[in-house]
Parts: sequence; structure tokens; C-alpha cells
Amino acid sequence: MTDTSVAVAKGGAESKIHEHLPHGGRIGSADERYHHVVDFLHDEANLLDEYRSVEWLKLLAEDITYRVPVRVSRMRDDPLPQFATNMFHYDENHVTLTMKVLRLATTASPWCENPPSRSRRLITNVRVFEGVEPDEFYAVSSMLMTRNRHSESVPLIISGERRDLLRREGDGYLIAHREFLMDQTTLGYPNLTVIF
Repeated sequence: MTDTSVAVAKGGAESKIHEHLPHGGRIGSADERYHHVVDFLHDEANLLDEYRSVEWLKLLAEDITYRVPVRVSRMRDDPLPQFATNMFHYDENHVTLTMKVLRLATTASPWCENPPSRSRRLITNVRVFEGVEPDEFYAVSSMLMTRNRHSESVPLIISGERRDLLRREGDGYLIAHREFLMDQTTLGYPNLTVIF
């Protein structure tokens, strides 16, 4: 696969809002590089599920961009993209992500996360592609996240597709770009303090 973008086809229309993340050939599951990337994604999810978000910050490249665009419901014959290109639930960089995480993890002010939510991130359907540079990889995965707050008996659920640009750093990876394309157009969360 040598396309320079991953298109999301919707009734003949294509959304190419990810063209700034070029990738090369598909890396199959028989390749050890595939398993290294999958292990990284699973370990990263475990850090966040165990409230170790300050440690998670060490996985971010200094030049990271982190975006969650707003999904728009459109008719099948509507040629416009399914995701807004100028509206985001998150549009962050390393500085703003660090501020958000440290405020939630180290201060008493975020009353909405005291007691903290209990979250679970299920990462599956992982596809890995070669990046432009030899030490870069493009990972596309599905994520289902459940979130329980206080004594609520029914968890809140968000699902979607994650598109990550990973950069090899020593024996591990850094996240250079993340885009989460959620399936919901309207969030069922009372607040948005989670990391996707």
C-alpha cells in the first residue's frame, strides 16, 4: 500500500483530513515491527487505565499534535467530509497536554475527577504502515473506552478510530501525532477530561 493518505469512504465521498500523515507500505502481523507497535499501544493504554498519566507524558514527542475533530452527520450523497476541519474537541500540543495532565493528576482543583473516573481502553484492529522516515510508523486502530464515575451502574462509552504517527526512540516509541475519530456526533460525557 503506497497511498499518501488513508481515506474514509462514506457513500462515495472521501474525507482526507489526514493527508499530513503520509505512510508507506503495510506492515503485516508476521513482521516483528508490527508486534512492537501493538505492544506499545497496549502498554500506553494500560498506563492511562492505571491513572499513570504523568508517566504517559514521557511517551509524547516534543512536536506532538493531538486532535479530536468534531464528527458531523451527513446524508449519503453529501460530498462534504464526515469530520470538521476547523472544530475540535481537542486540538493540543505538548505544552497544553502537559498542563491538562498535571492539573488533573497533581492538583486538588479538578473536582470533576475527584474521585477519579475509572476508565478502560480496549485497543484492537491495529494496522501498521511504514512512515516516511525509517524510524516512523503509522498505526490505525479501533478504540472502545468505557468510563465509570462515582457509583453509576452504567458505564459511559466512546468508540472510534485512532490514527497515530509513532517515532522510534531507543527501545520504544514516541507519539508524534494522534487523531481520534469518534463514532459519536454528540458526546454522552458530562465533561471531557479523558485522554483518547
